[in-house]
Amino acid sequence: MKKRTIFSILFILSFIFSATALAEESKIEVWIDGEQIQFEQGPFIKDGITFVPFRALFSELGLNVKWNQDTKMVIGKNDGLTVELSLNNNQFTVNGEMIELLSPPELVNNFTYVPLRVVGESTGTSVQWNGEKKAISIMSSESQVNEQSESADSDYIVKVNGEKVDKDKLFDLMVQQLGKEKTDALVQQLIDQTLVAQQLAIEGLNVTDEEIADSVSKEIERFKASFGSDEEVEAYLLRYGMSLEDYQKIVEDMIPFQLQIEKLFESKIEITDEEIATYYEANLSTYTEEEQVKASHILVETKEEAESILQQINDGTDFSELAIEHSIDPGSGSNGGDLGFFGRGVMVPEFEEAAFNLSTGEISEIVQSNFGFHIIKVTDKKEEKTPTLEEKQEEIKEELSKVKTREQYQLWIEEVKTESEIEILF
Repeated sequence: MKKRTIFSILFILSFIFSATALAEESKIEVWIDGEQIQFEQGPFIKDGITFVPFRALFSELGLNVKWNQDTKMVIGKNDGLTVELSLNNNQFTVNGEMIELLSPPELVNNFTYVPLRVVGESTGTSVQWNGEKKAISIMSSESQVNEQSESADSDYIVKVNGEKVDKDKLFDLMVQQLGKEKTDALVQQLIDQTLVAQQLAIEGLNVTDEEIADSVSKEIERFKASFGSDEEVEAYLLRYGMSLEDYQKIVEDMIPFQLQIEKLFESKIEITDEEIATYYEANLSTYTEEEQVKASHILVETKEEAESILQQINDGTDFSELAIEHSIDPGSGSNGGDLGFFGRGVMVPEFEEAAFNLSTGEISEIVQSNFGFHIIKVTDKKEEKTPTLEEKQEEIKEELSKVKTREQYQLWIEEVKTESEIEILF
């Protein structure tokens, strides 16, 4: 396989920034080889991109940085590395090779700012962004070697009576338990995640904690909205041995990688009004909200018992109290007989016909089905409704964006794997 060459630099992209925004700079820390670096004017984040002062940071990395007033060019040099950038120019060079910028370099209060880029294979320096601590960690190749030697014990997972058990034994056990195929799939997943993280760093992008929390919240709300009530959500999850907290933990584990992929491709995705309209027409039937009723019922075994209960209702006894006391339906009895909203084709025919023919607040006569004898009370109704294109436009745009993102990601990940040096060591 060809080795993917990543020129390692921090490149210029700055802009006129408000005093309020600059006041937030101090919240971002920069560490080089374990030592915190102080700047006269520090980093900041804008639109998900981390910006750092070019001269101050590159000087700390050992480059000699000069500004040419005549050419409006910033040049950083050390042994084997030359970086050249010009104000108002969308291109810069690394050792003579031209690389495109999203925006031209600019000055912020007489400081040149650059989006954070990975210092990669050409210098052997790694750059990591910690969103939780809002810290940039830069480590030289020498420090990486020292750290590896100092953390030799990290190769072991447990010590039993002084005898160390290494990670290889744990991995071998995982392969035995999961099987080679599933283990290979997990390794490929780790490879994909690593390649995405590397590309994000190259482009100076990151996913914030706020974006993750917002996406998790929206996903949970979408999931809950697909059910009629919280009780239905709990009952559904219970069938899979989960609680809502368990489901949320799964979502929290999945969302960060999904957001990383979206962040990587969002600037490359375009959704036209024509595409939205075409998708709306093709999926119109799925958008139509069918007629629904919300009903409660009391189910008993005999007609005589049903007649007695119906009389009590007519005499003013509370319907839900009678359901809790008498209903033999295990799913709704303890909830006062509440069945939530349902459409046609869900209930048995006798029950459905009676329920859909009742008005809101009306109570049925005794209805017999193969389950027993029902007394039904309709508590709410929803008429059939087809949302307009305008009402569904944002939802469709989001769905199409996800589809195109998945398509572009699949093409990209296969291509980047062929260009990367990947060695599976087991």
